[in-house]
Amino acid sequence: MDDTAAKPAVSVDDILSPWHKEILTPNAVKFYEAAWHRMRIKGQTKIWMDDAEASRRSRILIKFIPTARAELINAGLLRCWQGAQQWQYEYIEQSDHTQD
Repeated sequence: MDDTAAKPAVSVDDILSPWHKEILTPNAVKFYEAAWHRMRIKGQTKIWMDDAEASRRSRILIKFIPTARAELINAGLLRCWQGAQQWQYEYIEQSDHTQD
């Protein structure tokens, strides 16, 4: 199978629970969507991005990246580690954090 084949489009409604869409700010939702799509394209559950790349991919101002990242950590959607100049983001399975 060709790994370079286009994957079907996925919307934020497909990757976030209704509870998370309600509690997260629009910037956090955009950040999560950008990180999730990058992981999906690379076929990985962990990626490295600096704040400038995260800003560019999520289309939010760089000054809002730390707040959006903190929201996603607190919501249990991503695990994050800071490196020398980049952050590593790890996807957490939806079943681990869906609210009933």
